[in-house]
Amino acid sequence: MARKPRIQYPGAFYHIIVRGNQRQNIFLNDADRLEFIKRLKRYKKKCGFVLYAYVLMSNHVHLLLETPKDPIARIMQMINFTYTQYYFLHKCTNSNSAGYLSVLHMNLL
Repeated sequence: MARKPRIQYPGAFYHIIVRGNQRQNIFLNDADRLEFIKRLKRYKKKCGFVLYAYVLMSNHVHLLLETPKDPIARIMQMINFTYTQYYFLHKCTNSNSAGYLSVLHMNLL
């Protein structure tokens, strides 16, 4: 059965949880966390979303944001794609390593 369409409209608030593949670590140290924060800042400026809060844990991230114009899927695709590229280039030594990110949970508050 297909999932229900995501509710999207300008000004929507989202609680987003991003997890590593099989809940493996996505941040190995503070440098990794800073790389993720750099991406948040870059795409916040580019897409114009409002970031109200974030929490970076070793194997997942919580974001609370508002999307004035760009769809949430596009925003998260850019953030996750570029961080995944960073992770694989700098952290992975074989194809079995963690690092794939996906948005597992989005709720309109």
